Amino acid sequence: MKNVEYSINDLRNSGREIYLSLRHTTIVDVVLPYIKMVDGIRIMTGEPRNYCEEFLPKNLEKIRRLRSVDCAIPLEVDGCLNPSNTAPARNYGASSFCFRLLYF
Repeated sequence: MKNVEYSINDLRNSGREIYLSLRHTTIVDVVLPYIKMVDGIRIMTGEPRNYCEEFLPKNLEKIRRLRSVDCAIPLEVDGCLNPSNTAPARNYGASSFCFRLLYF
């Protein structure tokens, strides 16, 4: 997205809730200029569209870093979550989790 601030303001003016997402390849510094302008941050802990082939625990550190910058902002974790990795994510400072169930 080329003009993040413009897009945030445009969405805000239409009354929408705004979350920015951090893919596993995106560094935290990218969202820091906008952290006070959004309703929350989503941290991806899996590769999008890979049907949770692999949980990427290195992204838990992003939660800790964001939490140290803003202790109140909602931090949602999304990607390859299960009962064994939600507790560590919560301990790092995650406030909500996005689960998808696939039935075959």
